[in-house]
Amino acid sequence: MNRLLNKKPFSGWRCYPALLVAAILSVSCMVPVSAHADLAPFQNGDFSGGFTGWAGLLFPLSGSVNPSSDSHFSLAAGQGAQIANDDFDYMVFLSQDFQMASLSPGYDGMKVGFDLQWVPTGGDSLSSVSAILYQCDPDTLQLSTPMDLLAGIPMPALLSGVHIEQDVTAYAGKGVELCFSIADEDFLTPDFLRVGNVSLVQQSSAVPIDSSIIMLLSGLGFVGIMRRKNIGSAAGRFRSE
Repeated sequence: MNRLLNKKPFSGWRCYPALLVAAILSVSCMVPVSAHADLAPFQNGDFSGGFTGWAGLLFPLSGSVNPSSDSHFSLAAGQGAQIANDDFDYMVFLSQDFQMASLSPGYDGMKVGFDLQWVPTGGDSLSSVSAILYQCDPDTLQLSTPMDLLAGIPMPALLSGVHIEQDVTAYAGKGVELCFSIADEDFLTPDFLRVGNVSLVQQSSAVPIDSSIIMLLSGLGFVGIMRRKNIGSAAGRFRSE
């Protein structure tokens, strides 16, 4: 069987090149052109609505699929989505194209968060997992400026399950594609990837003032006003005497 990745990955390889993933997604036309013209806000990050808003792709044989009805994709109650590959479609993608919100007044940062667990059959030396955020051009369908959302996450955490948060402020207000994917190269399948609780949260770097401090300052201000009034009253009595 011919494989796109016909060479053994280098040691420690867990995330295949983002540009290779982008090329596969673009050539395969995962999402129709019309869907890119007016990107919707991010939706259904907890998969409570099934796979609404998400698209599936199987490579190299099956191409674009509806994850709601394809056997490579499944849901676990309260745990999000699971994707699985096989010896025929050994690269499997789950993605969503959307318009990331612009930063609201008073906020200066944006983070993406999600739960992820990778379960490769036969070990991880010849398998790979990827979670990538791309900037998506709505007119040309081209994906660019990839960000590896698994950067800095140790292998044991990926295998046991981990909640991941990454700063994606640079993508605020832009059309983007969020893509989770797995690939197999050892013919020991299926491999699994579980993803859930995907969210985008705006953040502010301003340090909030504790409510007790506000109450203390208010109290001190009130005491100061009363003290000035008392001094003024005493001075008035002294002059009258």
